[in-house]
Amino acid sequence: MRERGIPHRGFAQLAIIVSYLEMIAKYKDGYLGESESSKYFKQGMLYTFSEIPDNEKDLLEVFYKHVRNGLYHLGITRPKVILFDKIPGSIGFHHENGELVTSPDKFVNDISIRFEAFSQELRKPTNIELRRNFEARFNKDNAPKYATNNGTGKHRLQRTSAPPHVPHPSCQFAHKLLSHQ
Repeated sequence: MRERGIPHRGFAQLAIIVSYLEMIAKYKDGYLGESESSKYFKQGMLYTFSEIPDNEKDLLEVFYKHVRNGLYHLGITRPKVILFDKIPGSIGFHHENGELVTSPDKFVNDISIRFEAFSQELRKPTNIELRRNFEARFNKDNAPKYATNNGTGKHRLQRTSAPPHVPHPSCQFAHKLLSHQ
């Protein structure tokens, strides 16, 4: 989008990329649950933007409520979120009035750089816990679902899992990523 100069692309970029933050924290932690979005979103922000100082924790709450929740639940950011490309970094926060400024182009670029760094860490055989956590979450997210009729005449989705010693075919991506040097 950036290379083509698509006008008003900022909201689309944020809508696509903001899910990365919660996802990366859940994969890093190996979290297998279906909730705790706020916790993992904020952890993902801190992991991705490790330069956020401790005294800027309000930024995490505002970003979660106004950007993430706004985009996920309303289809647009909430008030006091400003998209502006001429800022020094990808995110800025004004404590007094609670305004959050983000440059979607720079945000996408920052996420891309940090994802590459995460991928490099994941490929290191010595990062056993990170690799185990990633694979556990990946397997959970990609286990097949199928409809069953358990004698009631009603169909429902059930999650299946492969035996622990046999990787599920849908997990070939994770195994390829983990084994790539």
